[in-house]
Amino acid sequence: MAVNRFVLCALLGLGFVASGAGEMAQDPEAMSEEEFDPLDSHAGIFKALDWTPAELRRISDYHALAEYQKLIELVKEKLATSDIDVVSEITIRKFLTRMRPPAALRTLLSKKDKHKMKSLHQRGQIGEAMSIMRARLNQLPKKDRSRVLQYFGYPADQE
Repeated sequence: MAVNRFVLCALLGLGFVASGAGEMAQDPEAMSEEEFDPLDSHAGIFKALDWTPAELRRISDYHALAEYQKLIELVKEKLATSDIDVVSEITIRKFLTRMRPPAALRTLLSKKDKHKMKSLHQRGQIGEAMSIMRARLNQLPKKDRSRVLQYFGYPADQE
């Protein structure tokens, strides 16, 4: 099964990664930057941490380029230097363990792909950036593609 544009936009949280703030609505074209706080994502568990604007930009970049391992490391570093309540820390650590990305995501995009996607995102050419991701997802073996889609909460490929 090929990965369609809506699934791709949804699995990457396109509204968030496009500018660092935006809403992933039912229709990816109907997003509104004013209505959504990115820290509301994932049930708001990351609001317990005091993020700087620079860190939020890094988070946005990591999401945009599917660099989830880097994102996890950033959150772990933030946890190590933050003074938050124990319950929030445990919740975040459990989330990081549960949301460990599949191995196929670590090598999905080449450095060249990431550079081009970042440039396209910065110019607001989100559709073109997503076409790179879609092409790479469609090049994965079925088993790996299914794992990536399941990681993002979508049913596995069915042919």
